[in-house]
Amino acid sequence: MLDNQLKQGSQAYSITELLDDLNKGLFTTTSADVFQRSLQREYIDLLRKLITDHNTVIAYTPWIENDKQGYPPINVSMTDIQPLVMAQLKYIDVHLPVGVNDLMKAHWEDLHNRINMIIKNKN
Repeated sequence: MLDNQLKQGSQAYSITELLDDLNKGLFTTTSADVFQRSLQREYIDLLRKLITDHNTVIAYTPWIENDKQGYPPINVSMTDIQPLVMAQLKYIDVHLPVGVNDLMKAHWEDLHNRINMIIKNKN
């Protein structure tokens, strides 16, 4: 994505757009089923890893086996990824819905606590 943004400029699908689209898709309902709740927790954990694992390197694998073009690995801590992810976590936290039942209240509170631990540990 970073490489595409360099090549395509404002026409590229940006990291910010990706994170916004993921948030819209993952947090659209106030009553999530067991699979959606699990996916939401996993997403928050993935965002945590992008922020807290300082040596995270994203290596690209070509889609085509014989593609020699390749892309350079990305050291996450040297890009805009971490500040954008932190902003997204804060956005998610502020916009978590109110639970419609005890299970959903507990789920949203759990996500809120997970996000706050990430923010607290980062600062």
